[in-house]
Amino acid sequence: MHKCPTCDRELEELKDFPLVQIISFERLDVHSDLVFPYHDRTSYVADKKEESKFYNLEGYKEAPKQVVDFFDKKEQEKGFFRKLKEALFGNYQPLVPKNNQSEKNEFNHEGWIWTEENYFGEPGQFRRYNPNQRTLILDKVNTYLSRLESLVGKEVPSSEVLPKFKNDSYFKFAFEIPETPYLLSVHDEKEQTSDKERIAIVHIYGEGPNLGSAGGPTIGSLAQVARITYQGKFKQ
Repeated sequence: MHKCPTCDRELEELKDFPLVQIISFERLDVHSDLVFPYHDRTSYVADKKEESKFYNLEGYKEAPKQVVDFFDKKEQEKGFFRKLKEALFGNYQPLVPKNNQSEKNEFNHEGWIWTEENYFGEPGQFRRYNPNQRTLILDKVNTYLSRLESLVGKEVPSSEVLPKFKNDSYFKFAFEIPETPYLLSVHDEKEQTSDKERIAIVHIYGEGPNLGSAGGPTIGSLAQVARITYQGKFKQ
């Protein structure tokens, strides 16, 4: 185990060293079948300014006009008894044949699948879901990896090796991949084969199992995207 020569503190991770020399860098393949869905928890409304007269809409956002127009048209096509059932029981969805998509209450807009929800005593709400953010995530991650690749052979502050993304507010060791719910982090391999050269792995993290209020939220590594071989250094 490496220790700080001045305070005897154990240095377990790349970020613990003041300086690092990047010996080598290797990109790792992300399995082609791995998908990155995103269920946006934000609630959207048709006209926030107008509806805020009747509801507390703090935290709500306004849905795109194309989305509102689509569901307005569907609403106009509904019969009286269907509207009555939705008013009484929420977003009423009748049973339909297994392969019949004609009643599907969804609208595709700019890569997102939008749905409408109506609950008694609440404003009409829209939700959105992206079935796979893989392209967006890998584009942002690859920009970071290209920067790491340019550091090979150089001695730099360890902070220069970490992602420039915003730190997650709960998982302090991880960084938010912009426009996604996924995180990026750099961790040393648990078993190091050399006292001089160390290996750190860049991980993409996603939401783990919900352990309830006692355990709190969790995350898990979904993919390893790069391997960094480095030497920890100390300021002279």
